[in-house]
Formats: sequence, C-alpha cells, structure tokens
Amino acid sequence: MPNCNSCGRKWNWKNAFIKYLRFNRGVECPYCGENQYVTPKSRKRTGLISIAPTLTLIPAVQFEIHWTIVISILSVTAVLVMFLSLYMIELTNKDKPLW
Repeated sequence: MPNCNSCGRKWNWKNAFIKYLRFNRGVECPYCGENQYVTPKSRKRTGLISIAPTLTLIPAVQFEIHWTIVISILSVTAVLVMFLSLYMIELTNKDKPLW
C-alpha cells in the first residue's frame, strides 16, 4: 500500500483503491491533506502490468479457446492487475513528468 510522503502514514486498502481510480494528477492524503503524486517509476511499473490482460488474448486466439473462457480469464487477470498495482504505488510530494 502507498505511504504518504508528508506524514508517512500508510494508506488503508479502501483509501488506496478509491484514490487509485482517481490518480489522474494528484490526490489528497486522507490523513494530512497534502497532495500526493504517483512517482514516474511507479507509473511505468503499473503500466507494464496493465498489459497482462491483453497478453492473455494471444494464446486464446492461437489455441482457439472458447470466448466464455477467454472472457473469464480476462476478468480474473484484470482484477489481479488492479489489486497488484495498488501494492506497487509509490507516492511523492511533487508532480514529475513520466519521461
């Protein structure tokens, strides 16, 4: 779970998930009220992991797996990616460009 850079408190799962859905630019720490930003390194990692659900389509097409199984696999991998990315988020006080 992410830690606030200002107050050092670890966000709980509920706060991290809600804030994760809104991490467009900056997000306010639920404890101290300071704006927090996702680090570029963390954005790159979560971006790479978010490719996983689409990578499951390659073997599905190659082996002609039934579409209901493919949708089930895509759903499970999407949920796993969302949960894993919450644990990979690192925060900073300043907004830094991705590159």
